[in-house]
Amino acid sequence: MRDVIAGIGLALILSTLFGCSGNLTDEQVIQIKNAEASGSGWDYDAPVIHKEEVEKGVLAFFREDGALSTGFMEKTLFGWRQTLDRAGGGMSLPGKDISAMYAPLIKDGDWSPFPMLFGLVENEEIKEIHVSYRSDDEMEELEAEVVHEEGLWFVFVEEPDEVLTYTIRGYAEDGDLLEAVKEEAVILPDF
Repeated sequence: MRDVIAGIGLALILSTLFGCSGNLTDEQVIQIKNAEASGSGWDYDAPVIHKEEVEKGVLAFFREDGALSTGFMEKTLFGWRQTLDRAGGGMSLPGKDISAMYAPLIKDGDWSPFPMLFGLVENEEIKEIHVSYRSDDEMEELEAEVVHEEGLWFVFVEEPDEVLTYTIRGYAEDGDLLEAVKEEAVILPDF
C-alpha cells in the first residue's frame, strides 16, 4: 500500500514539474504577466485570445483596442514565468486585410519560440496564409497557423543573419489571392 501511495505521489510531482503546459488558463496567464510587472505600477488586463503550446511553455496572444501582442509563458521547475525579454506587439493596419508583425529573439542563450511573424486577419474570406522570403539565394515558403475564430495568424521563422523582407499572402478557400503585405525582420545588436 505504501508503494502505491509513493507511486501516486511521485507521479503527481513529475506531472507538476514536467507535465503538459496546455492547462494554463487565461486568468493564470494574466496573473503571470502582472506578477512579472509587479512594482512597476503596470496592471495588465488585455484579454487572451489564443494560447499555443510550445516547447517549454505556452505562447499567449492578446488583443485589446486593435493592438495585438504576444508573450512566452515559460514552465520552470518552480511554476510559470513570462520571459519579458522576448515578446512582440503592434497594431492592425487600417485598410488592410492582413496585418503583420515580426517578433525577434531578443536574448540568446535561453530556448524561445521567437522569432516569429504574427498578425491579424481582417477578411473572413482569407482561409490560408503563406509567408515567403529569400534565404541564401533560395526562396522559402511557410504556411502559417490561422486561428479563424480569433482572426489571428502566426508562423515561427529562423533568426535571420541579415535584414529579410517577408511577403505574407492571404488566400481564399478556392486558392484565389486576396491580399499580400510585406514585413521586414529587425536585426537587433548583441547586448
